[in-house]
Amino acid sequence: MLKKSIAISTALHVTIGAVVVYLLVQTHTPIKPKVIPITIVALPSTPKTEPTPVKPQPVQKPQPPKEIVKPLPKPIVQEIKPTPVALPKPTLKPVEEKPKETVKAVEPALKAPKSEPKVIGVDTKSIKSKYLGALYQSIDKLKVYPKNAKRLGQSGTAKVTFTVLSDGTITNISISGSSGFGLLDDAAKKILLTLAKAAPIPKELKEESMTITVPVVYVVE
Repeated sequence: MLKKSIAISTALHVTIGAVVVYLLVQTHTPIKPKVIPITIVALPSTPKTEPTPVKPQPVQKPQPPKEIVKPLPKPIVQEIKPTPVALPKPTLKPVEEKPKETVKAVEPALKAPKSEPKVIGVDTKSIKSKYLGALYQSIDKLKVYPKNAKRLGQSGTAKVTFTVLSDGTITNISISGSSGFGLLDDAAKKILLTLAKAAPIPKELKEESMTITVPVVYVVE
């Protein structure tokens, strides 16, 4: 029983001490002041009144005195009456009537047909044959038998094809038919390269270019 009474007394002391401590703490805690919000209202600003500018008045220049123009006196006009002049009366001559021209005399001359010149035909075949004959002669004059081909006994006919332009220039030289020997073919081609230009194509033929094939014959004598 003694132990229970001691325990009860100690418990009372502890609770009393706790209450005392709580009261002490409450008395020392500072009281927070209340915050009252303050709103600042901006008053409307009064506009500044600027002084109105004073316009300078223009200075009037003194005007010169007006000149008084006096009216001129009216001129005195005298009327001059023309004196009548008697003109001689024209004498009219009778018009002589010309004889009427006869139109029939002119009509036969108008109906006569005009004489047109006769066109003489141009023999283009003979002109072309003459031109080619002269070209063959100039090629034959330049023909040279290669010494090596002659020594080896090579003979044959090399056909050379080329083009002659209107001014006589020779182009597009080629061997269209071989002689069977390169020395003879080269010699035949060299003839046209040396000639380079022939006589111009006759205007009567009306050809801008002519393609010609010439046989060059090489025979060992």
